[in-house]
Amino acid sequence: MSLGRELLRRIPIFSRLPNADLDFLAVSTREVTYARNAEIVTAGSKGDSLFVILEGSVKVVLPGPRRSEVILQVLGPGDFFGEMSLLDSQPRSATVRALERCRLLVLTRAVFQAALRASSSVAIPVLAEMSRRLRGADQIIGNFELLRSYGRVADHLIELARKRGKHTADGVVVTPRPTLALIAQRTGVPRAHASQALKDFQARGMLLAERARLVIRPSLASVR
Repeated sequence: MSLGRELLRRIPIFSRLPNADLDFLAVSTREVTYARNAEIVTAGSKGDSLFVILEGSVKVVLPGPRRSEVILQVLGPGDFFGEMSLLDSQPRSATVRALERCRLLVLTRAVFQAALRASSSVAIPVLAEMSRRLRGADQIIGNFELLRSYGRVADHLIELARKRGKHTADGVVVTPRPTLALIAQRTGVPRAHASQALKDFQARGMLLAERARLVIRPSLASVR
């Protein structure tokens, strides 16, 4: 089923396209429906289409260990996904699952490239959104790296407490206090991340850093 020009114009990435481009897309795209919990796109599978959400919502996830998953985004009407497959033939980078019954518009690579040959205006909104998402992905990756650093620093401090610590009413005391440079070296994390982790642990009452000693509280184990 194809869509009319005016309905396409209501979709943000198509809203500023000339009428001729909209008319081409109207007869070249199709509409599909997915039930709640249906897997629309599977990570690692071959892809050749962009999907625009007309109704409903989806979640974009990365599969994790033991059937867990990391939710990258929740998308709703007007949003789109699968755009990278318009430009390359690489496998899908994430899984997309319907959170409710969804009505989607499908734009294949062949249609997109044909539209691009006719008018570059079709590519501009898609590329602009891809750039925005790449910036967001960089931020997510940075956050993951910081969280990984927190875990490494916590593991190192807990190991110090086990090997060298003395149990007191305040917590496990480690002396002499390890330097920031030594913690960063032993954990293999950037010095700035190690510093931020130590400051955050102190702010949350998990760690007390004094001039000559560290006092490690039991709550630090929750970071591991």
